[in-house]
Amino acid sequence: MVYFAKVPAPGRVKTRLVPPLTELEASHLYTAFLVEVVTPIEGARTLVYGWPEEALHELEALTPDGGRRRSLSETHADAARAAARMAARNYQLHQ
Repeated sequence: MVYFAKVPAPGRVKTRLVPPLTELEASHLYTAFLVEVVTPIEGARTLVYGWPEEALHELEALTPDGGRRRSLSETHADAARAAARMAARNYQLHQ
């Protein structure tokens, strides 16, 4: 499973919700979304591509164990190739 995420910093995520929320409340909401959505799937590898690169360590506490956090500067194309390889491998295993 491949996810794209921002580090949930106030003023950088869910900014269209400000107002009525504060920047801090919006970042807490985004954090809750990450925790809820990025979940491990049995038998699947989890890749989390994040931004900004210098804050990727902050995503570690929010992503499942074994999730690989990478920078978006490693390109969306790289993520697509990784997803295609994983899908092909899963397809071959389940035929």
